[in-house]
Amino acid sequence: MRDRVFTPIGIPTTELSWRSNNYRSDLIQGIKNREFGSGISTTVNSLARLGYLYLRQGKWNNTQIIPSTFVDAARVNQAGGVPIYANRAGYTNASKHYGFLWWNNADKAMPNVPADAYWSWGLYESLTIVIPSLDIVASRLGQSFPAAPDNDPFNSIEKFIEPIALSVTSGPTLTPTKTPTKTPTKTPTPPISPTKTPTKTPTKTPTPSTSKPGDANGDGQVNGADYLIWLSRYGQNVSGTANGDFNGDGTVNGADYLIWLSNYGK
Repeated sequence: MRDRVFTPIGIPTTELSWRSNNYRSDLIQGIKNREFGSGISTTVNSLARLGYLYLRQGKWNNTQIIPSTFVDAARVNQAGGVPIYANRAGYTNASKHYGFLWWNNADKAMPNVPADAYWSWGLYESLTIVIPSLDIVASRLGQSFPAAPDNDPFNSIEKFIEPIALSVTSGPTLTPTKTPTKTPTKTPTPPISPTKTPTKTPTKTPTPSTSKPGDANGDGQVNGADYLIWLSRYGQNVSGTANGDFNGDGTVNGADYLIWLSNYGK
């Protein structure tokens, strides 16, 4: 795996390690056996490289690393609707959303995400998301997302994947600020001494605020539109909920994103 895939696509040993087997034998008839269920420690950069390999149909720098036919099969449901697991909490209707170690949105269970989207899904919502129609690869590591109201993990990760898709399909609409027209002052005729026209300090338009954390546009809902406002202001030193500064510290940053995420859909 390392010689055929990881090294050719630029993943060094320092960014990806695979622990020894915990619950399966190390060898099968003398052949090395690896657990695919868990045990890899890696970085978002390495996950993104793997996602990009799939986005480009298994090809890297004009070299076919994995067959494109395998990529095509991984992108779609392989269970044929057969209920491999009972459709109960925790299985997220897997038989309708699972390919070769990848999950997919082929049935548009996520209505605002393209049907060709697919992703790897690991411990603590470790995600590698590939959306070919939008030319998107996104990777994520960290703690698990807050549970969805119905405790379905599939609905929890939708809160992360949907804004990524919407950021391309529905960019933020910014209202340009109108530059005030300066009225020229008339110079008085001598011998009358001209008086200095006082400079009027423009009043700052107050930033509208909402009572719901994460609701940037004030429509009473915390959704993808509010995320796009936060994204368009990210890294700026601006204040106000309407600018995406949900915690009021004067800077739009990751802390504000977490506030939006924890209130998404409310």
